Amino acid sequence: LLGMGAGVAALLPQAVPGDSWVQRGNGPTLRRLFGAYGNADLWAAYRRYRTVDDGHGYVSYDELPRIVSLPDFNLLFIWELFSKQNELLEAQELLTLICIFSSAKLGEKGRFLMAVFDASRCGTCTGAEIAQICAAVLGVLARCTGAVVKQKEVSALVREELPGILPKYRDVAKHAAGGAEAAFRQERLVGQEELDQLLTFIQAAYEELPVAGPPPPGAAPAPPPEWSSAAGGASEKRVRASVAKAGAAKRDGNFTSHSTSKLTQAELIHLSWMSRLDEQGVSADGKESHQAQVGAREASSNMSSVPSRRWMIIHGQDFPTIAKDLAGFRRLFIKSVSSALGLPSGCVEVVNVTRGSVVVEFVIHAAGRGGDARDSASLALLLEEQLANSHSALRRGAFAAHAESAELVKQLDRAATPATEEAHREQASQTDPPELELRQELRPANLEEALRRIALLEQELKRRDEIIADLRGDGDSWLLQ
Repeated sequence: LLGMGAGVAALLPQAVPGDSWVQRGNGPTLRRLFGAYGNADLWAAYRRYRTVDDGHGYVSYDELPRIVSLPDFNLLFIWELFSKQNELLEAQELLTLICIFSSAKLGEKGRFLMAVFDASRCGTCTGAEIAQICAAVLGVLARCTGAVVKQKEVSALVREELPGILPKYRDVAKHAAGGAEAAFRQERLVGQEELDQLLTFIQAAYEELPVAGPPPPGAAPAPPPEWSSAAGGASEKRVRASVAKAGAAKRDGNFTSHSTSKLTQAELIHLSWMSRLDEQGVSADGKESHQAQVGAREASSNMSSVPSRRWMIIHGQDFPTIAKDLAGFRRLFIKSVSSALGLPSGCVEVVNVTRGSVVVEFVIHAAGRGGDARDSASLALLLEEQLANSHSALRRGAFAAHAESAELVKQLDRAATPATEEAHREQASQTDPPELELRQELRPANLEEALRRIALLEQELKRRDEIIADLRGDGDSWLLQ
């Protein structure tokens, strides 16, 4: 057992041989550029990439500054080092280099890379995807040192060592229909728990690398909190400051100023409503006043506008942990989102919570009460901006630990990679795991078995009906006596 995982761990120092790291200078430069990045900054970069992602997996030079907050000459340095024929950057490689050269913890880096390489976006990876992560990390390091990394050799090594490290993977590979190779490419068995097991085998080797530890001296400052806001959007705090600076005046429930043309109508309406809440809706301890509670009841019965359905994907979270108290998680989500948007809790409805890593399907309703003219689409946009701003109410409240790595999408697409039947069952797991487990246990293997069970159930029902009839007859006789 001592040798398990040693092969992959040995590849890390091989990618950073001798003095080549310092002599070439590429690695130290990238470390200074991204060394101040923490876990939150990684997810901010990921969200920014998602706003420019067109599905082909590459980033153009024009798109690069929308993902990475750096001066032009630093962007040119990255482009010359990693671009393909000076035309495009591989998106996964770009996100990998940001991750590797950051000062996030090893576990945080691992969870981030799992989200980047998980083609199915179901929260678990195949053995082949784990091999891709290893090859990408080694490839980024090799670009800085000139070392040679062959992806096929890395993949073969990971395929060889995985069964010895993960017993669950070994058992599935042994009985897989297509053999070990099919299991390696198709079975999604590496989740958060398995990732932690894998990382223990490379922990010591990783800590010896120059990309481990705190930011190096002279590291560039971390990007400002609002840099990850969606293009064209504005965080609530920044909009408030802009309006205050412009000397905006509230008139008939709207903000008016000579400079408010820079703000969208939705933002102005949101500010108007939030200022009302500041004055009369929410007390200092966060509890809704009587008037707000009455408004919640009005909102529940007056949701005439079309609601907006969204999915919040919380990357790097362990679904089994959330599933232990799903009711509590639902309450936390509803309270946090409604409070951040200045809505009654009845306007936020959680439809489902599923794996992937954790996916919350929910619906936002417009409040429709006096003075709040915001529609559901504007509210969803504001929620997206709050996710992008580390100083927002959502990111600083009780939901902060989940919101840090969260992503909001209009449509959930998990069809990128064919999944096994077991993976589909896991992805479709409802928010009541015991009920789902019971349904799976009762699922018949074929039609003949189903008919047999139905016949047995009918016989049992008939027997119980006869017992009930006899008991009723005895009761009638007793009454007549």
